[in-house]
Amino acid sequence: MIMDEKYTSFNFSQDSDDKDFREMLDKAIKGDADAMFELGNYYNQVYYTIASSGDDEAYEKAEIFHSKAVYWFIKAAEHGHIYAHCCVGHIYDDVYSVANDFKQAEHWYRKAAELGCDEAQFWLGTIYQKGRGVEENKEIAAYWFTKAAEQGNRLARKYLGECYLNGEGVKQDIKKAVHWFIEAEEKDAHSVWEKLEEIIKEPDAAEKYGFTADMDKINTIIQRGIKDRDDYIKRFEKQRKKKRRNGNNDQKHYDLEEIYANTAKKHKKAAEDGDVYSQYVLGFIYRHGQGVEKNLNLAKEWLETAIKNDSEHTISKYAIKELAELKDEMNI
Repeated sequence: MIMDEKYTSFNFSQDSDDKDFREMLDKAIKGDADAMFELGNYYNQVYYTIASSGDDEAYEKAEIFHSKAVYWFIKAAEHGHIYAHCCVGHIYDDVYSVANDFKQAEHWYRKAAELGCDEAQFWLGTIYQKGRGVEENKEIAAYWFTKAAEQGNRLARKYLGECYLNGEGVKQDIKKAVHWFIEAEEKDAHSVWEKLEEIIKEPDAAEKYGFTADMDKINTIIQRGIKDRDDYIKRFEKQRKKKRRNGNNDQKHYDLEEIYANTAKKHKKAAEDGDVYSQYVLGFIYRHGQGVEKNLNLAKEWLETAIKNDSEHTISKYAIKELAELKDEMNI
């Protein structure tokens, strides 16, 4: 990709007097791909901080930081940093981004996917599954889900299982669907147990589709899923009964909401200060409306921020899962 003039006329040295920034910039200028990638993350974080402020005027000014993030991610990609290709894809894939361009997203995801990045392979599959900037093609989607799944990407395993379950992009094959759902569960994918439960409701399904040998695993997964669900319900019912004993349901409901609100307030401050875990939590609570007014756009921004800032990959797998489900919910 040849960068246009706006990408080559930046003056980065004016952006910060911080010693670490200066050292990182110096390394990047000298050709260090990792430093280039970190600069991309730096500018992307600045962009999201400004863009999530709620100030329309500030949001318009944030474009320059988005452009600088793209610049350094592209430079890192050109110097062999595989994941940088994927990050450029994420930027263009963001429907609320000033740089939104699904065709460019497909281009950069494909570059990373062809270099073997399983995350890019998964997101490229979703591009074709949803028809974002390209003609919808379930076969191509299934192809890339397969590539990512074979490398262990848990969301790709779940999506591939759904492809085989529904016959989308591949010939319907319940046995293969079961296989990939089991593999996804081992990687902590969400709600797979419900899909397995639905499959085995069909009389003699195991014998009919040839997964009898997997029934012990399937039953274990379903039992664990049901237990987790029932434990949650019990905790909720216990709280509700306690409120009733106190004889003031409305006040106790308010107290619970107050707890949610205080939690949200605490994580919002930490997230704005750069805490990756709080950025993930804030994305989660905005998605589900816990302690804050439900806002899917803010949920998406905070989840993406957490993913991009998680250099140690401690919470990315959870944030990526939440983000994928959110995009399904938003139909993007």
